[in-house]
Amino acid sequence: TRRSADLDHRDRLAAQFNLATSMSAMGDRTGARALLEAVLAGYERTLPADHPDLFRARGNLADSMRAMGDHAGARAIVEAVLAGFERTLPPDHPDLIRARAHLPLSWCAMCALAGARAQWEAVLAGYERTLPEDHADRLRARAALASAMITMGERSGARALVPALAAGMRRRVLASQALAPR
Repeated sequence: TRRSADLDHRDRLAAQFNLATSMSAMGDRTGARALLEAVLAGYERTLPADHPDLFRARGNLADSMRAMGDHAGARAIVEAVLAGFERTLPPDHPDLIRARAHLPLSWCAMCALAGARAQWEAVLAGYERTLPEDHADRLRARAALASAMITMGERSGARALVPALAAGMRRRVLASQALAPR
């Protein structure tokens, strides 16, 4: 019907997503999650099962769930999103690597550090193949891997990651200073 088509219009769903993001930033995580669930339901009604926007909507809901402390629920959704991207995208596609980066966040919160460490290693390897050495995502993955290793008591392994992390951060700072107005 016309009414349900209007409710599922992509612009309306995008606006709901933006509103959910604002609500979450203002502390209304419950309201944000409800809107993200509505966005996901709209995409599920209108998009093919393997559409990347559907995977992204599921990932956004998982982020909301993780922020509310539902780490097991978030992990299940992220694993499904990751499986979908693995079926439909090449191995080094940025969306696939980004989806991999969401999984260890739930694992760390659930104290599954060995799984988190392995996933951070895979994420960092993907970013090392596809991004410049001082790209923010690559630096964040390196820092997250070092943090997981420290938490697991592997301080010497974490220490080995620090020089490349520090050098990349230094280059980013120097580049931002060079671009700053004088």
